[in-house]
Amino acid sequence: MSPTRTRSARTGALVCLAVVAALVVVQPAQAITVKSLAIIGKNDNSGIDKRIPRSVRRALTRTFRYNSYKLHSTARASVALREKVRISLPGGHSLVVQPLKVRGKGKSRRILLQVEIVKGDRRIVGAAVWLKPGRYWLLGGPAVGKGVLIIALAVTE
Repeated sequence: MSPTRTRSARTGALVCLAVVAALVVVQPAQAITVKSLAIIGKNDNSGIDKRIPRSVRRALTRTFRYNSYKLHSTARASVALREKVRISLPGGHSLVVQPLKVRGKGKSRRILLQVEIVKGDRRIVGAAVWLKPGRYWLLGGPAVGKGVLIIALAVTE
């Protein structure tokens, strides 16, 4: 092969590679909206906070053995796939959520999340979970005051 033909082939390959790289960079990152409810579970007979969505109230009473649930705070954050979002929680804790994958379409759509409750740099509890958009998932956490922290987590696209 002549040097001119080799140089031309390299130039063509570089142009092709540059176009593919530009297409990858131009693709928008898929944003996932994370909604969290920080709930304090106690045994003080004060009942269940009516601000907690009905589906979450039912799940709380089926999953945990407290007689009172109080909504401490809510948060909503948008995060791209494989990025992390940190949400403040009571007691100096934080919720770290990282969407990893999206699978399926329509009603079979699922989003894989890595979820952790941390205090400073120390991981308190964590899990990887596939969530259906719009459905809440509960994560029991550390003691906070005279109760326990419970996170209700939902995602949407």
